[in-house]
Amino acid sequence: MTVGSPPMQTDDTETPGPNNWEVNLLLDGDLAGSERRIEAPLLDINYGYGDALQFKYEVPFVVARKEEPTVGGGTMPVGAHGVGDSIFGVKYRFYDNNDSGLSFAVYPQVQFRTPGGARRVSEGRTVLIFPVIMTREFEHASITANVGIEASSLDRRYFASFGVGRRLTETVAFLDEIVGKDLNAAHATLVLHNMGLRLKLTDTQE
Repeated sequence: MTVGSPPMQTDDTETPGPNNWEVNLLLDGDLAGSERRIEAPLLDINYGYGDALQFKYEVPFVVARKEEPTVGGGTMPVGAHGVGDSIFGVKYRFYDNNDSGLSFAVYPQVQFRTPGGARRVSEGRTVLIFPVIMTREFEHASITANVGIEASSLDRRYFASFGVGRRLTETVAFLDEIVGKDLNAAHATLVLHNMGLRLKLTDTQE
């Protein structure tokens, strides 16, 4: 029960396992400032190939609103909705030490406008995302760290995050993370602190 996406923004090194599917249906929102952006639902589909490889496809339905300037110098709210950008990625765990609980992975991803998707809720560009992930497992807790870059034809943005997961019971874990975005742009750097709980509903064994 490590810190991982979803529900947190920090990714961990875990994969679903050979020929296993993991499907997540999420609600995500950004309500900061005058802009509103809600992704509901956000569909996250993962497939495990072998013990250390994972394929991912993610696509949201977006409802957004932002303030746009008017001719008279004021602003007015403008809304938009539709299918947002897709993300395809491949996670590869290249180091895994069961004795120490330490593992490393790379997770290259590409974000692109979904064919037929809504232009007004799209980034309007293709973005390459490349994080390096570290996870360290302990008996009742774990730590996870990410560092990486988002690159497009317009700019490059560096990000980093650190998360801690603590098992409270056999089925409940507490998650806590700090996420830094746009670290190479002092005027736009954003630091987030997220907390949450993860509940295990079933435990199926073959």
